[in-house]
Amino acid sequence: PGGLLFRPLLADPRWPHFFLGYRKYFDDDDFGSAVAGGIGENLPLYRWSTSTGQQWDIGALALVTPIFDRDHEDDLLTEDYLLGLFLGWRHGSLAGLARVYHTSSHLGDELALRGTVTRVNLSYETLDVRLGWHFTPEFRLYGGVGFLLRRDPSSLDPWWLQAGLEYRSAWRAWQILRPVAALDLQSRQTNDWQPALSLRAGAQFDSVSVLGRNLQLLFEYYIGDSREGQFYTRDIQYIGFGAHLNF
Repeated sequence: PGGLLFRPLLADPRWPHFFLGYRKYFDDDDFGSAVAGGIGENLPLYRWSTSTGQQWDIGALALVTPIFDRDHEDDLLTEDYLLGLFLGWRHGSLAGLARVYHTSSHLGDELALRGTVTRVNLSYETLDVRLGWHFTPEFRLYGGVGFLLRRDPSSLDPWWLQAGLEYRSAWRAWQILRPVAALDLQSRQTNDWQPALSLRAGAQFDSVSVLGRNLQLLFEYYIGDSREGQFYTRDIQYIGFGAHLNF
């Protein structure tokens, strides 16, 4: 089937999709100017409807997120891998998503050779659920909770929470550019529930479709605990700009 019953989260740093962007990090010894990319997608494999008007789909998800250091000849800093399955649901203005997936994190070879960072053997399996509510055609409010089923190192605390708000304009400039904006908040038990804020805003090119995906050009701002697995104990802050392809 085409599309997704649970629409992509625009500001979630770990939502599986294709993207490429530039980031400027602040006050970090290992991150300065960086190119960040993502190779992945949520792929629905089968969809069905019920007599009550509900829709369900099942599918697979995958994501690889390399980050390259522009200050040191494009050295690979880190890359994370996600692989799993999802169950989607939609009924009217409500949509839900449940996922189970594996995550592993790997330190870049060049950064490891510098000797300034100690590699962490980080891998875990996650079960998470989300519910989204389109309370107007333009706005969506969502929230979710996740739990680490297996975690290495064992010192990781298992719970995390997520909430967000998205805006997709019904108006389009020149019938081409649709303004979009999103806010995502995540709090993890292992970081003492300190909230991490992700903001993205820009335009979606409705006239451009690549393999059924919409092209979006988005500015972004992030502050909070790092989503790069090897650096999960750090607090980071960056601004950036990138191109994103979503269903």
